[in-house]
Amino acid sequence: MRKFLRCGQLFDGLSDDLKSDQTVVLEDEVIAFVGPTAEAPPARAGETVMDHSGAWVLPGLIDIHVHLSYGNAQANEDVDMFAPPEFRALRAMHAARQVLNAGYTSLADPASTNRVAASVRDAIHAGMFQGPRITCAGRQVTARQGLGDWYPTWIGVPESSVGVLVRSLDEAIEEIRMQVKDRMDIIKFAVDGLQRNRAGELMSASTRRS
Repeated sequence: MRKFLRCGQLFDGLSDDLKSDQTVVLEDEVIAFVGPTAEAPPARAGETVMDHSGAWVLPGLIDIHVHLSYGNAQANEDVDMFAPPEFRALRAMHAARQVLNAGYTSLADPASTNRVAASVRDAIHAGMFQGPRITCAGRQVTARQGLGDWYPTWIGVPESSVGVLVRSLDEAIEEIRMQVKDRMDIIKFAVDGLQRNRAGELMSASTRRS
């Protein structure tokens, strides 16, 4: 069954121009035609015709940096400790719907607490909720003085933190393997201030000895 989208002004992303009186035809959710309405195939009985002849139409946008699980955080503690994973998942689904309603049909979440972003991704893909296509990472892999190592030493890096602390190359590899097993699409590294020594281990640039 085909769907016809009548467009008053169409921005197709292939040029800087707006095109007037255009029609987009979808067939089995695949774009089958884009062009002047006069050249579009005729709609048959029972086929859906959506009339946006008084509006601008453009392709879905892509946001490559969204943290669905964070909420309206005012501090790192808001992100990491002041809400349980169950609430974060609900908050993240709400955020994903907001992103879709703003016109973004795809997003990348480069760091998430727990497995929240991946769970929202899978729920949308399963058809349980409407939302954008999501490419996501798990917890950001960090080393000492990296972006995710922001708490005092007597607190450490909590399990609920968006960061996960690795102290050696072996620990980093193990964490990456765990995230691959958990079906993360991408791995985020936050290893500011680190260098590799001759043994191949990660070490703090500010504390290493010459």
